[in-house]
Amino acid sequence: MVKIADASTDAANKTTLTFGRGAFQGAEGDGTGEDWYIDHVLEELDAPKEFYFDYSTQRLFYVHNATKGTPIPPSWTFEVPMLKCLINITGSTTSSLATNISISGVTITSAAASYMSAHGIPSGESSCHLSY
Repeated sequence: MVKIADASTDAANKTTLTFGRGAFQGAEGDGTGEDWYIDHVLEELDAPKEFYFDYSTQRLFYVHNATKGTPIPPSWTFEVPMLKCLINITGSTTSSLATNISISGVTITSAAASYMSAHGIPSGESSCHLSY
């Protein structure tokens, strides 16, 4: 993931993207290009479950996963996850170890996206991490 810092189009209608923050996820690069996608571009909404939120108008655009033209059921509710960390267990190797911890029978869904959060390697530390 990389945030686009700038996008400009020249006289020949060629668009140049300038990459900003990012490209550190997983701490490894991929020299072959592999999978990629562009996120949060209104003009690119063309597949089910894609969305765009216009911050200035506070309007949500959503591609419904149904027959084209079928409205979204009125019973639907859209929710925005805010927490990136749902469980945090922190200990120290010198004074207070986090030991004998079990979490079971719990289903956790819809944490906020954290792919642009800073993290360290090899532990994968971010705003939510486990230290031992």
